[in-house]
Amino acid sequence: MMALPCPVVYRAPLTSTRMDVAKFLQLETHRSLAHAVATLTDLLMTTKTQLAADLAGVAEQVTKIGAETRTLLSKIDALATQLATADQIGDEAEAALAALKDQARVVDELVPDEPAQG
Repeated sequence: MMALPCPVVYRAPLTSTRMDVAKFLQLETHRSLAHAVATLTDLLMTTKTQLAADLAGVAEQVTKIGAETRTLLSKIDALATQLATADQIGDEAEAALAALKDQARVVDELVPDEPAQG
């Protein structure tokens, strides 16, 4: 049986290997940081998009409350005019006043009271 020649293994100097590992780690750290920055940027953009949608929803709600308040004020004016010209308050006016009080209570509950100053 014939002996096979032993393969020659190239061994880089240890300092060169350390430099290669250090460069690799720097590259991997850079890639990780770049990935982290990209992820945070995506999260921030998603958060901004969600915030914009939430603000639009709140604006819609405030607009709706404004419209309901204007309707309520119109009903108050109409009822005040009706009561000013009437000699007596009828059942219809009493029912309208009760409904108006209920609606005013609902609007009042939607708007928090200002804290007492002092």
